Amino acid sequence: MRAHLLAMCAAAGLLLDAAGQHGIDLRRSWMVGDILDDVEAGRRAGCRTVLIDNGNETEWAVSRLRVPDYCAPDLGVACRLLVAEIRAADGVPA
Repeated sequence: MRAHLLAMCAAAGLLLDAAGQHGIDLRRSWMVGDILDDVEAGRRAGCRTVLIDNGNETEWAVSRLRVPDYCAPDLGVACRLLVAEIRAADGVPA
């Protein structure tokens, strides 16, 4: 378990480092992934999250940090969801 926690902190650290280098506001960013480790890394970094539920997640070890904001069956659906969310946040009509 400790190795898993260290790996998740490292993954979040990579997101934090990239955000710092490129001026990205992680509070306005999304982490999209196909396993709950991706969701956890995104949450630890302060992102909103989408899980692509395509069968790649095999463990389903759920915790507060491993619950995505949204689930989508594929990347196309996830993209449409993100476009709608971003438009709504920016006050652009659907």
